[in-house]
Amino acid sequence: MQIRSKLAFLVGLMALVLASACRRDECDQPVPEIDLVEFTQFSRDSAVLVISFKDCDGDVGLPPELKDGEFRHNLFVEYFELQQGEWVRFDTTGTGADGLYYRVPLIDPEGSSKTLEGDISIKLGSYYNVFSPYDTVRYEIRLKDRSLNVSNVITTQTYVFPR
Repeated sequence: MQIRSKLAFLVGLMALVLASACRRDECDQPVPEIDLVEFTQFSRDSAVLVISFKDCDGDVGLPPELKDGEFRHNLFVEYFELQQGEWVRFDTTGTGADGLYYRVPLIDPEGSSKTLEGDISIKLGSYYNVFSPYDTVRYEIRLKDRSLNVSNVITTQTYVFPR
């Protein structure tokens, strides 16, 4: 009788372990989350920024037909300089270009889960303002989905470039 109860306990324990291992993680957060993966400097004036993202409702990315107003850009990289002890945002859009704002293309989730996860790599042609008298910079990054939910803001480490 004791062997049967031990066997029943082990079978029950195994069933519990298997049930929890097969349980799909629930993901109901509609706001995308981002994390910094890496920032790699390739030369004095170029770098690659890699971020990871997770979006539970799968609406990251913009289709080609959405291109105006709120849907012009969906990935925002803000440039900051350390000026006399304070971080000051440098306006990269004043040049008439889009500055450091980007369009992540439409990503369609595969399978029954709508959750999207992945990495986004951004090549920065010049990762600092060569005309600035300041040599210390950092970036703040955020991602916006098609429902206009804005992710958390991540900040890179501080970079000091040679003059």
